[in-house]
Amino acid sequence: MKKETFESHYNGTKNFIDILKKNNLKCKFFKANSGYIFKPKNGKIDFNCKFSKNKNAYIQAQQKTFKIINKYRKFNLNLFNLVFLQIESPLRKNDFFIKKVCLGSKNKNKITVGNIEVIRDYSWITEVIKAIILTSSLEANNYIISAGRKMSGIEILNFAYKLNRLNYKKYFKIKNKFIRKNENKSLIGSRKNSNYLKRKFNFKFKIFKDQLIRKMYNSL
Repeated sequence: MKKETFESHYNGTKNFIDILKKNNLKCKFFKANSGYIFKPKNGKIDFNCKFSKNKNAYIQAQQKTFKIINKYRKFNLNLFNLVFLQIESPLRKNDFFIKKVCLGSKNKNKITVGNIEVIRDYSWITEVIKAIILTSSLEANNYIISAGRKMSGIEILNFAYKLNRLNYKKYFKIKNKFIRKNENKSLIGSRKNSNYLKRKFNFKFKIFKDQLIRKMYNSL
C-alpha cells in the first residue's frame, strides 16, 4: 500500500509535470494536497508551518509531491499547490464523520466513533469549488483553501442530534480502532490564508459549523 500511495501521488504528478516541462506547455496544473502534511502551530496551519513528521505513507507522499511542484515552478510552469482541510459533501461515503453522525441522528441510530475531542476545519463542497475557480485565475503559487473555522467532534454530535430532538450522549460509543495514533488535537487553516479571496474577489466562506451540519442533515 505504501508503494501504491507513493506512485499515485508522487510518480503520477512527476510524470505530468515532466511532460509540461519537456514540451514547454503553459497550461495550468493543480495538485490537491491535505492540510495534514503540515505541523500546526497553536492548532492552525499556514505556509510558515513546518512539515509534519508523521510517518504515514499518504502524508509523506504528499509532502514530497508538494516539494516537487515548488521545484518545477522555477521552469516557468503554471503549477499550483492547493491545500485543503476537511471538505464536506453529501456524496461522501457514509462512514465519513459528519455524514455518519447526521445519518445516525436522522435514523435515531447509535453510532461508533473515535476521538470526539479533536478540532477540525470543515468546509462545504460548493464553496470550496467556487474558491478553487477564483484561485485558478491568479498566478501559479501555493494556496490553502478552507473556511478557517474550528469545530470539535462533540459539537458535531450535539448539533446533529439536536436537529432530531435527541440527546447525543445516548447515541454514540467510542471505539479504539477509530482513534488515530499521533493525531493533532487541533488542525485548522488560519483565516489569513483566504484573505486574498476577500480582497480580490469579495469572496468569503459562509457555510460552516451549524450551517454546514444542517446542510448535510437536510441533504440525506
